[in-house]
Amino acid sequence: MVSHLTLQTRFLTYILSTALAGSYAVIAQSNQSNSRQTNLISFRECEDGANKCASWTFNGNVGQGTWAASETGILTFEQVHINPDKTASVVIHRSDVTGRKSGLVRDYWGTMRNGRISGEYGLPGHQNAPSGVWFASTAYALQSFPQVMHFCDQEHCLTLLLHDGKYVVQMPNNCCSTSSVWTVYEFTPERLIMNRRDASGFVSFYKAPIAQNGNTTLSGDSGNGAYAGDDAVGPYMHGNFRFTWGTQLDAIRGSAAGIAEFQPPQQPQQGGPSIDPNVMLNFLGNVAKYAAARESNQ
Repeated sequence: MVSHLTLQTRFLTYILSTALAGSYAVIAQSNQSNSRQTNLISFRECEDGANKCASWTFNGNVGQGTWAASETGILTFEQVHINPDKTASVVIHRSDVTGRKSGLVRDYWGTMRNGRISGEYGLPGHQNAPSGVWFASTAYALQSFPQVMHFCDQEHCLTLLLHDGKYVVQMPNNCCSTSSVWTVYEFTPERLIMNRRDASGFVSFYKAPIAQNGNTTLSGDSGNGAYAGDDAVGPYMHGNFRFTWGTQLDAIRGSAAGIAEFQPPQQPQQGGPSIDPNVMLNFLGNVAKYAAARESNQ
């Protein structure tokens, strides 16, 4: 007897293969005049910065997402709007079909800018009441965050410990304090964006490029309030903080050091691997063409 899960997996495979083949055929026709346009794309998607990352692969407007514990779902671009400034607004629908979250439905609203998509997610039709934030990039996001990081600004140095997907401050007696919680918004080989929320009510963010050899940030921007996207307007402070981890962890002091002896980032001053913004832009342009072709054939 064939199990219910086996039948469900076979059904998913059939649906995806049929949908992907159909979308590829339509877009391939529109690409005969321009062989450079991208039909197939894979990128890393992360939610809430809490080690909740997945692999998303699209061919046309339909794709498959793969999460931990063999969770899989069908992903569909419901809306794509290319803007004159080469940004794009998207709505992606997710429907899980295998794994412990089978039956989950979720919408992802986002803006593509400079090769990244970022935004909020939640129940379909509830964009005004999102459940969390997400980002996706063709740059390979870290599958797991460092267990320990050091942070220094011009006032103090802190040791940050990963706890339940977020960072908390290690105190000098090696105990952890949740009076300051740090949430990763984006962590790719190219840049780090971190939101900080203290029990006192103080909220700030830190955004900085990552050095080419990794494990340390270069001069970046910080500001009051949670990170609100690359288009948000300051005032911001520049170059007054640094994160280290991995092989560069002890390049700056941690919590036990007490008062900071802030050392600004040194060489190399080159950032990490860059993202070609045209890869994502060309792909989304093709998705929009596919949607237009599909509507005209209905």
